[in-house]
Amino acid sequence: MDNIVNLKGVECGYGAVPVLKDISFQVNNGEKVVVLGVNGSGKSTLLKLLNGLIFPCSGEYFYKGEKITEKRLKNKEFNRIFRKEVVLLFQNPDSMLFNPTVYDEIAFGLRQLGEDKKLIDEKVKYWADRMGIYRIFR
Repeated sequence: MDNIVNLKGVECGYGAVPVLKDISFQVNNGEKVVVLGVNGSGKSTLLKLLNGLIFPCSGEYFYKGEKITEKRLKNKEFNRIFRKEVVLLFQNPDSMLFNPTVYDEIAFGLRQLGEDKKLIDEKVKYWADRMGIYRIFR
């Protein structure tokens, strides 16, 4: 099986507060994984780390054999691929909405991927029409 995610001795925290300590595991292509634990056990921190929103204080995180670091994610080509393949969805959909308009909410992901503004407009209108909400933009 192809190794998709590989954490080696990862430690992470917020300031002086440790959250993850010596976390090591692999997820191979085709495997399904459940992250389960009590409140405050580090589930959200782990998911943020896997999504490249935060980075280990120590240890290493590899995605498809590529070490994930702030520097690596600054590479536009790699970042585009990584962001298309790795996403974090919130448990409560209401928490996912943070833009001032429906248009901006739909366009957010496309902007993060560096899409051309004209193409963004076309795609937003297309998907808004498919969802039956295009009239909001007219």
